[in-house]
Amino acid sequence: MRSHLNPMQQGFTLLEVLIAVLVFSIGLLGVAGMVLASMRGTHTAQLHTQATLQAQWIGDAMRANPAGVMAGAYNIAAPTTVVQTCDSGCTPAQTATRDMENWGAMLSRVLPAGQGSVRCQLNSPQREGVDAFPAGLCTISLTWSESDETRNTGASTSAAVVDRKTKRFDWVINP
Repeated sequence: MRSHLNPMQQGFTLLEVLIAVLVFSIGLLGVAGMVLASMRGTHTAQLHTQATLQAQWIGDAMRANPAGVMAGAYNIAAPTTVVQTCDSGCTPAQTATRDMENWGAMLSRVLPAGQGSVRCQLNSPQREGVDAFPAGLCTISLTWSESDETRNTGASTSAAVVDRKTKRFDWVINP
């Protein structure tokens, strides 16, 4: 079978295929970039969710131990090691120490460079001669490190630069 193509048209189909592959490849690179940006956003959201959950955890522990809150046992930065054990029951101060140690250990596990502290400004109301629950406010502060990728605008390179930024979450509660 003889081809009826003009000699000027030979190879034209190959050129069309190459252009189509180039356009398709550029489209795939765009989709890959969107997936990467989505993954970064998901990771950031996960860290913010973990920070919120950890603040809620220590807030709940403080509400369960009002005597420890009133004694000021929670007004410390959270240590990252667990030392306090109460084999025969804990006093409110020991419970607060154990709570802060457990909280600090959890922060260091679930948040990159995670740290936390509690500051309470309370007064001690009394009702009919009996100490009431704590009145006042406590600020739960968490800090952690997050990566922030930015484009280097220098003339020598266009590579991405990963910079670590410290994020902070403060939550004010009434224990």
